[in-house]
Amino acid sequence: MLCQHCNKRPATTHVKRTVNGVTNEVHLCASCAQEQGISLMNGIGGFGGFGMDLGDFWGSLFGEPAALSASTAARCPGCGATFEQIARAGKVGCPDCYTAFRERLTPSIERIHGKTRHTGKQPAAAGESAKKQSRLDELKRQLAESVEKQEYEKCAELRDEIARLEAEEAGDQHE
Repeated sequence: MLCQHCNKRPATTHVKRTVNGVTNEVHLCASCAQEQGISLMNGIGGFGGFGMDLGDFWGSLFGEPAALSASTAARCPGCGATFEQIARAGKVGCPDCYTAFRERLTPSIERIHGKTRHTGKQPAAAGESAKKQSRLDELKRQLAESVEKQEYEKCAELRDEIARLEAEEAGDQHE
């Protein structure tokens, strides 16, 4: 898609704005976006003066204080991004960033999503058996984690729950 302003370069900035139920979209190249005062790194200023600095917004979500100097900041081995750049942009540079900045990203991911482990969704048509199997898999994962942490009382509870679900599953298959 070409920039709607200059019709020369590819549009890389896409702004959608809804006012009084009417939605307008603008697709601009980086140069035209900058000319109109639209920059995700320095705040949005060209459309009605939102006065919103997305860098500060994402930085506050990641709970980062003032930025470290660029020379001392740890960098992702995959893409070379610093945590400050990730916090400012609101997105990681590559899959390696999750490993490189795990300790610093985990609290923010939990705050935003409520958990740090992707569990996916069960299709409505999957049925009760698929739901039980998914629950069984999760309990087995928790059991392995509890064994590793030497939480033996929790292990016993999980073992009993797994045995109960497996017995139910076996009973359902014999019917």
